[in-house]
Amino acid sequence: MPYIKSKPVHTTVDKTLRYILNPDKTAELLYADSLNCFTDARLAYMNMKAVYEHYSGRSFTEPKPENGNCPVKAIHLIQSFSAEDGVLPEEVHRIGMELVKKMYGDKVQAVVTTHVDKEHIHNHIAVCSYTIDGKKLYNTISEVEHARDISDLLCKLYGVRNVMQTKARRKGQRMTYCEWMHRKRGTSWKAKISDYILTLLPVADDLRHLLKIMEAHGYTIKEGKYISVLAPGQQRAVRLKSLGEGFDEKSLEERIASLVANRPKNLSPREIIEQVTSQVMDETCNIGFADSVIDNIRRLSRQLAIINSEHICSVEEAESHLHETENEIAKLNAKITDLEADIRHKQLIFEAANRYWGKHKLGEYSSEQKKQDKQLLQKNGITSLMGVAGYQSDIDAYSTELVEVRARLAELTDKTELYRGIIETCTRDRDDVITKIRKEVDRRLTEQESDRIEAMKADRFRIYRPTADYDDTFEEGGPAPNVDDCELLVDGNMYDVKEKGSESKDLTDRLEATYRYYNLRIGDLIAIGDLAYRVNKQGYSVLKTFTKSRAEKERDRQEELAREEQERTEAEERQREEEQKKKKEEETTKQVQHKTRNKLHL
Repeated sequence: MPYIKSKPVHTTVDKTLRYILNPDKTAELLYADSLNCFTDARLAYMNMKAVYEHYSGRSFTEPKPENGNCPVKAIHLIQSFSAEDGVLPEEVHRIGMELVKKMYGDKVQAVVTTHVDKEHIHNHIAVCSYTIDGKKLYNTISEVEHARDISDLLCKLYGVRNVMQTKARRKGQRMTYCEWMHRKRGTSWKAKISDYILTLLPVADDLRHLLKIMEAHGYTIKEGKYISVLAPGQQRAVRLKSLGEGFDEKSLEERIASLVANRPKNLSPREIIEQVTSQVMDETCNIGFADSVIDNIRRLSRQLAIINSEHICSVEEAESHLHETENEIAKLNAKITDLEADIRHKQLIFEAANRYWGKHKLGEYSSEQKKQDKQLLQKNGITSLMGVAGYQSDIDAYSTELVEVRARLAELTDKTELYRGIIETCTRDRDDVITKIRKEVDRRLTEQESDRIEAMKADRFRIYRPTADYDDTFEEGGPAPNVDDCELLVDGNMYDVKEKGSESKDLTDRLEATYRYYNLRIGDLIAIGDLAYRVNKQGYSVLKTFTKSRAEKERDRQEELAREEQERTEAEERQREEEQKKKKEEETTKQVQHKTRNKLHL
């Protein structure tokens, strides 16, 4: 998976933006995008500066103090892929954009570029430390770990193999040729195990729970100085730390802890009622019109200030002000769109003119680019550099106006929230509090129940029963049952199992619930994924290859034999080449020695 690192930017945001938006590194900005700001170093800097100064109350250009730290103005994330990952620049760029959206949401100001000037493709992401709605972003270790987990999951969805192993390689643990070939063909056990672990990380409570889940699904866990795992069908166990960066015991514990910390907790009805009641009563304290509540001075004072300054005497007047403000917001949004279009238009013409009439080294200015620039300039009536003399000042003026319009938009957006608060305050009474609590509790319980039901429906299984003519001697040492010898009784999910234990995290409890609900008998099999659990007198026997038909098993065997034969042939070929090389070196040495002896003799 790609390596993630993060750097806080205290004073050089402009320098960072210029570096990541370098056309020579991004295929002439082909792989450059942005969210809520321009994809231009200078304009993106101005956009971020306006947002930062508006919400922080500090200067974006303040120097680093002699004592103490300067506030973080931006966060610089680097997502680096290995050349062995085999991913295209387009895929890397999409992964970078998805990472930003999943990490920070849609309100973030970010520039995302993909650098393709080196062997390893990598994303640079510059993020303003404040979102456009005023949320402060932090650059902490836990945030970096969270970014790494999101990156790993995204890469799994895009089919990026876990082949980088950056830290392992720094320690001298290089990938063997055999392992490299297996990964290239998609037959690597290490890749299979690491991919499987990634799917379990979101549901594991800790490392011990993760290993327990793996054991329940047929994996063998060996514990010593290092933990080793053996997948179903694998011949030799591998250590967790050999799977690649982020898979050693300590890293897995940290990644699981990070995911658990961000995992929503299922609350009991009593806990939900207490939580909602507390929240609603906190909100009710802001009303100021009921005898039984205490005023929240900050919010109420803001409401009273706008009531007095705009002479609002009724709910109807507040609604009228809200309607007018929403109309003005719509106009401002339209103006922002126009200004952005004007800036981009003039910028394109200005850049084209400077290229067309500028001086260039041989091969620096392609004929195709020159032709495009000429057409653009002719279309806009520009016949010399003098024609764009005032364009830069126009761009600066438009940019300044854009910052002012955005600030006005933020101010009006804040006003609409105040108007809505005034309307809500004036129309709400004490009885509404009880109704609001009841509705909110019902909504949260329904939402939580929906999540639980969806999780149970996703937990699918199939139940098989051996056919009447099948001689089941498995317990006496006979052949293991196969799907070819059985009939399918049930293809269902845990939500269908109306039995105690069906919601348990423990696999044995869920198997027992299924056994009781469907009145199963000894010899029946419950298949979950690639594994099957055969009912016996003591409990269940795990069958690792039950779901593969004999034809599939034979095909797998033949493919494995073919792979082994190919590896043997390649190894022999390499050995022959090495012997030939060694023989040639020996002959060369003999010739040199012979010539030396002849010279000495003479």
